[in-house]
Amino acid sequence: MENIKPAKKPPPHIDSKVHPLSVTSLEEQASDFPDLTIGNIGPTPSRPKLTQRLRRPFFIALALFVGCFYFTCPTPTIAYNDTAAREGWDAPRSFVPYLFSLHSGIFVSSTSIFIVYALMKRNNPFATPDLCLPALGSGLIWSGGLILWFLSIDLLGQGVAGPITAMLPTCVASLWSVFYFREVKPGRSYAYLITAIVLTFSGAMAIGLAK
Repeated sequence: MENIKPAKKPPPHIDSKVHPLSVTSLEEQASDFPDLTIGNIGPTPSRPKLTQRLRRPFFIALALFVGCFYFTCPTPTIAYNDTAAREGWDAPRSFVPYLFSLHSGIFVSSTSIFIVYALMKRNNPFATPDLCLPALGSGLIWSGGLILWFLSIDLLGQGVAGPITAMLPTCVASLWSVFYFREVKPGRSYAYLITAIVLTFSGAMAIGLAK
């Protein structure tokens, strides 16, 4: 009789209960090999490392920086309209005719930024398929809000529409944080949030009635 060699035991980092050729098992068992590439699954893209103490202030400052650009979005159009009215130029007084050029500039700018980013990453940008439709949807929602913002400036004026459009979106974002992301915990935080929302709505109503 031929000698039958006993089966070798699997290494301790490999689960013998999972099929050795399954992609799931390879993904789970590849944690010991950070440079391993399985099909289209590669190593996690490296991201800038921030200490836990600096992450929160950094992202708060970044959000404030982006918010400043967002709130000054209609400023060139307002400045042009004021100059046209003062100099007697034959230019439309409404903000609606400028929406197409504004959206075209946003599209060209964002596309150019993505092209530069793809070149810097050597044609390997971090863009998962799960982000495509949410990115397009958020862009459409943002575009609709910008159109309504310009219409409100036409109807109410910048002095009234500006503060309202600056205050009420924060209330909507807070409600998302409460009901969807669950970032605000029950307790004293709820009382602070409700007080802030009531004061914000009261201020917006007072500004609207002043018109």
